[in-house]
Amino acid sequence: MSLYTDASLIMYPSGYKEDKIYSLKPTDGSGDLTFTRASTATRVNAEGLIETSPVNLLTYSNTFSDAIWSKTRSSFVGGQSGYDGSSNAWAMVDTTADSTHLLVQSFTISEGKATFSVYAKAGAVDFIVFRFEGATVNYAYFDLSNGTIGTVDANYTNVNITDAGNGWYKCEATNESVNKAVILTAQSDNDPTYAGAGTTAIYIQDAQVNIGATAKPYFPTTDRLNVPRIDYTGGGCGKLLLEPQRTNLLTYSEQFDNAAWIKSNTTVTANIATSPDGTLNADKLVEDTSNSTHRIAQSAITSTGVAYTQSVFAKSDGSGRFLRMFRASGTYNFAVFDLTNGVVYAQGGSNIISTKIEAYANGWYKCSSTFTTAFGNIASYIALQNGGLDSYLGDGTSGVYIYGAQLELGSYPTSYIPTLASSVTRLADAA
Repeated sequence: MSLYTDASLIMYPSGYKEDKIYSLKPTDGSGDLTFTRASTATRVNAEGLIETSPVNLLTYSNTFSDAIWSKTRSSFVGGQSGYDGSSNAWAMVDTTADSTHLLVQSFTISEGKATFSVYAKAGAVDFIVFRFEGATVNYAYFDLSNGTIGTVDANYTNVNITDAGNGWYKCEATNESVNKAVILTAQSDNDPTYAGAGTTAIYIQDAQVNIGATAKPYFPTTDRLNVPRIDYTGGGCGKLLLEPQRTNLLTYSEQFDNAAWIKSNTTVTANIATSPDGTLNADKLVEDTSNSTHRIAQSAITSTGVAYTQSVFAKSDGSGRFLRMFRASGTYNFAVFDLTNGVVYAQGGSNIISTKIEAYANGWYKCSSTFTTAFGNIASYIALQNGGLDSYLGDGTSGVYIYGAQLELGSYPTSYIPTLASSVTRLADAA
């Protein structure tokens, strides 16, 4: 006998897609689970990094006829022979206008780099062009006739074209601070304007935008909802992550230089270190030379007499060792974390319930504390500390790296929920 033969249900971490978790056993599909979560979320991947789930930020990533894709002087015909031997590719048909011929989809990232990738094959024209739009508009040209890279604007990095066989190429490029991915066709390098012939300009398949400076394996999407999260927090075998609905009440959760965070005797240097998501978007909290407290703070409206959990990811810069989190909620509740030894250094206050520190990849820790509120408007503080001293003479250089602050209603910390100008809710998982 063996565990395999004895078991009635066996799941494997990589066996999932939108709406479904597959079982290895039984093999007739009766063990498959229907999964729902009508929002995106984050998880810790097998490399120990926080990533958005699903990783592909584009919806209907291989349904270019869908209305989510804006078409300008172009149309799309499905059922074409693809790079993978399927009939899932699309013909991008241009019009006869002497202009640009585009396919566009917007997406959202809080900050940092995003990588755009798509499989493409030449038709009546030779070039596919990426246009990333954000603070600036940047172009990258790929020659599908010979598999070479054409003109690339300076803001792109990691621009690659890889032979996928039968005239197909995988094209990919990385850019920063972007919110829109655009595909154009072109007859020549560095010129997206041409008079089309009204025929198939190029063939494309499997578009993806993922956070980070490298293209990740393609993940197909429709509405990007109901995607199971296989979580690798703590290492080992991946586990199905099932969490209740939670809301991150703090805004600009990764942008501590934003005015939403009030600074007291401290400065914030943005995007100075690699964060737990693997990109250069962690900030540094640095003490000034005042003989005082050194902190940042943000207020949030909360309910009275219930448990909330505050958390932030932190890492020593080699000089700063201690991070303190505390709340002004009728009484002074605090938790101090030793980022050199990865332990809780101290905690106190009549309303504090528990304090926790968890190791993440590359020297990062998730620091969290749970407390009850005395009234309905609290200030969440993230502060530097010198051993047992809350108030001390700073040296103007010491500090810690921070990323991903969160304040949520609940008696324990859950997975990170990124925010921008408003709070964000992650809906509940159900399988």
